[in-house]
Amino acid sequence: MQEHLLLATNQRKGASLLAQALRDSSDSSWPEAHYLGPLHPVLDWAGDRVLARLGRSSVFAVHGGVDAPTVLLLGTLTNLAGRTISLVSVSATFPFLDLEAARADLAAGRTPTAVPIAQVHDSPAAMFRAAGVAEEQTNDGGVPDTDVLEALIAPAVDAAETQMRVTVQAAEEQARSRVQAWARRADSWDDDANRLIQNRQLRSQRSTVHEERELMEQHLPAHTLVRPLLVVVPWGFGKEGDR
Repeated sequence: MQEHLLLATNQRKGASLLAQALRDSSDSSWPEAHYLGPLHPVLDWAGDRVLARLGRSSVFAVHGGVDAPTVLLLGTLTNLAGRTISLVSVSATFPFLDLEAARADLAAGRTPTAVPIAQVHDSPAAMFRAAGVAEEQTNDGGVPDTDVLEALIAPAVDAAETQMRVTVQAAEEQARSRVQAWARRADSWDDDANRLIQNRQLRSQRSTVHEERELMEQHLPAHTLVRPLLVVVPWGFGKEGDR
């Protein structure tokens, strides 16, 4: 039974091992190690293992290329069928956070004062690049002051909701406009069927129009959701003298 799986993280090394396996005299052309490509199932397995350790209503915190604590959020607008109509990537940065004052507020049972500055990004990938967490990094241990960072989530969500309101409104109007256009077409078909109800083909069409009208309603905008994805803090965050 195979207990270990060898992985090559370098594409050139993976190709070399594959060529070597094809040249050797054994009955198997299986390489000694697999190349760990972007779509390798091991990455899915590792991701699932990491997410399984994350508790309910919890968010990971990591170090990255930011100047101040930053919450990365994803806002979505879905229709009645649960499909995404619009997606907005928002980062909420807290450049004026006074860490010592926030610690004192929490110790006294008060909610820290935190004013975020929200920014919309073209995509989640662009947002991660802007936060400096898209590239490989070295794990230097856990992030301190997680209780302070937890207090930043609520104002970050509020800022993201405000920032995405215009985008969501535009997406809602577009979705409703499409549904209304479909509805006008369906009404026209229905009127034809009413005038010529004896026509077997139109009677069948009338049933189809009814089904299409039900499908149209499923495309109406229904729910908005803002979900915090990640908290990114500067390198050295939480060290003595940090503010």
